Amino acid sequence: MSTPTTQEPKWEQYASFSPKFEDKNHGKHTNGSPKELRRSVDYWFDDGNIILIVEETIFRVHTGVLSRRSEFFRLLFTIPQPEGAENRIEGCRTVTLADCLEDIEGMLLMIYDATPEIPAENIPPLERILSMLRMGTKYEIEAIKSVALKKLKGCFPSQLQNFPSSLQNDQASMEMGLVGAAKVVRIANEFGLYHLLPSAFLRLAMRHECQLVDCIDELSKDELKLVMVLGHILRSEQLKALTPLLLRTTHPDCESKDICQRAQTDIIQVLLASNSLVPIELFTPSNILFGEHTRWAGEADNSWSRVLCRHCRKLVISYREKAREEMWVKLGEHCGVEPWPPEQGISIPVL
Repeated sequence: MSTPTTQEPKWEQYASFSPKFEDKNHGKHTNGSPKELRRSVDYWFDDGNIILIVEETIFRVHTGVLSRRSEFFRLLFTIPQPEGAENRIEGCRTVTLADCLEDIEGMLLMIYDATPEIPAENIPPLERILSMLRMGTKYEIEAIKSVALKKLKGCFPSQLQNFPSSLQNDQASMEMGLVGAAKVVRIANEFGLYHLLPSAFLRLAMRHECQLVDCIDELSKDELKLVMVLGHILRSEQLKALTPLLLRTTHPDCESKDICQRAQTDIIQVLLASNSLVPIELFTPSNILFGEHTRWAGEADNSWSRVLCRHCRKLVISYREKAREEMWVKLGEHCGVEPWPPEQGISIPVL
């Protein structure tokens, strides 16, 4: 197999690849015991001059290609080896890597076959993104690391206006759930990506405590405690957001106070009947919950509907937006992230 020519990105492969091998005995363990090594079908190039050994799989690749993308490999290949110290396979120097097979396969796919940008319609799941972050950081491959960071920051934004859409966009692409958010908490602490923490903790706090059972192995006791605290604060802010509805408060310029007050009662009844008085409603976009064409039907009589006038609708939305903003600020305070939220256009530092 010769050096590959430029190809279309293989994001479909990256999202769901499984390594392919050729069974063939190529040598021994470094301690001299027999070792059955298998060629990677995708990354075995006849003109390659370095062989990577990962678990029981070998990859014949190019020092020039790896050195160009990775500072780690560039420095590694400049270190001279003592006479007779090298293990060779088919005349090539070998390097043993202590990584899992899928991580290395994914890294080589990014190096050889993929462009720096991930198409929005074809995004790898969370585990692949985290793998890219690990490999990009460990082997100093900035292109891979930056792609992973961009995606993570998109799913765990630091700006309030981007959070509702992140909830809608990542469910299909990253298979995000409670466990996924908990993993991001761990990754954020491990790699110093602290500006991911508020959004990740908010995702966890938006769910009922009994749903956190699956996250126990991913979160520390202090992190679980923080989720509980944020959940309590979130429910308090939710009640603030519903203040004009619960108190039947109308706008000073209300067009029909009697109709609007009855509509407020109907809205609360509908929310209660649909079990919608939960924290997640605080971060549903206002134009969905209180849009221009929203009609709130009474449970007792579905043949009619009462709607808030435009002034009262704006009043309800203003209370809700204020509660959202206050909750967002408190997230940064409780997660110990400063500055929060960061100014738009300011890059988030990575330790």
